[in-house]
Amino acid sequence: MKLYNLQHAKRDNKTRISADMSWEDSDRAAINLFFETDEAFGESLCPEMNAFLVGCILPAMYHGEKRINVEGSVCPELCQNLNLAMAWVRHWFADPSHPLVKIEASAWDLANKPRTPERSGFFLSGGLDSLATLQSNHMDFPPNHPAAIRDGLLIYGQNIESDVRPEIFQQARTDLSNMAKEKNVTVIPVY
Repeated sequence: MKLYNLQHAKRDNKTRISADMSWEDSDRAAINLFFETDEAFGESLCPEMNAFLVGCILPAMYHGEKRINVEGSVCPELCQNLNLAMAWVRHWFADPSHPLVKIEASAWDLANKPRTPERSGFFLSGGLDSLATLQSNHMDFPPNHPAAIRDGLLIYGQNIESDVRPEIFQQARTDLSNMAKEKNVTVIPVY
């Protein structure tokens, strides 16, 4: 598998980072992958390959890719943790037919760029687990602590069985934003 052609663009009040992905060992079509959010949150989209690598590692492993070759820099600590995650997946499913995918990059860099002020976020689905996570976090950390959750990522189409019509997503965003406002959490849509 190859990840290449990293792009950062703004259009129609949205900010998007994208990269192209092509298969090397599997007969599948190349695709353009992207992360997109409202322009108000666009500054937080980092134009780097780390997120695309995370999103592609398990499909690459599942479909028998021998490697992921990344055109651009990735974090070596992230790669180390992805190797550990692949080993656990293989162990859990007791399937040695899916070898670990070798990660290659044209450069190595830090994954975590300092953010000022420090902030914490989580995946906000509106389900019991995410709401319990938020409640627990706010019980454990005072509002000014960097670990206190202040951002909730609402992922468009996160549940396969969900209704993915844009108007349903917008309604969920509105409903969750009203709840999140009470908790001083900003809902950030990610497409």
